[in-house]
Amino acid sequence: MQLVHQANLFFAIKIMHESFHLEQNQLSEESVRYDQALYHLCKYCVETARWRKGALITNDLEGVMLLYETAQSEIATRDFFPAAELIKNGNGLLKAIDLMKHQQVVSEMRKKGRHLYLQLMAVSRRRNGLKTVLEMKEEAFRRSKIMQLPLLTETSVLKNKKVYERLGFTTYNQLEMESGITVWFMERPPDPLN
Repeated sequence: MQLVHQANLFFAIKIMHESFHLEQNQLSEESVRYDQALYHLCKYCVETARWRKGALITNDLEGVMLLYETAQSEIATRDFFPAAELIKNGNGLLKAIDLMKHQQVVSEMRKKGRHLYLQLMAVSRRRNGLKTVLEMKEEAFRRSKIMQLPLLTETSVLKNKKVYERLGFTTYNQLEMESGITVWFMERPPDPLN
């Protein structure tokens, strides 16, 4: 895996955008606005992870992982600059404020102390992603082992929760959102150094 840099930034954002994109049967003005807002949200996530030296792309340019060391759960001041771009490019001030409030609530539920935060893994739709996913998993586990830091992540998708559990993650916290969605906070300890 390699860090996302200017030359492969387009691919990283595109992979994330593809992985979150919902199929649209017909193009409407609302779906176009949604697509643009989703693109800028993906760009925001990649850019903030790049500042933390944690935006990674697989060697085949088909997978993206946002994984970075952190010792704090607060939103960094530098996160506000891409957030301003997020507001400007179609997400709107109220949605951006809601997103940041949601992130603050989620951050408060995370374990404190130094850890590697696995924000997400995304695979291009053009690919059967097993090889790509394995490359990302191995890199996350390798970094965790070398740094002797636990991996923390969260998910609101039950299927993903079960996959994480098979990979050695356990749930340490849970949040019931007003919308009825459950967010599971998960941790995987580092493998021991040999």
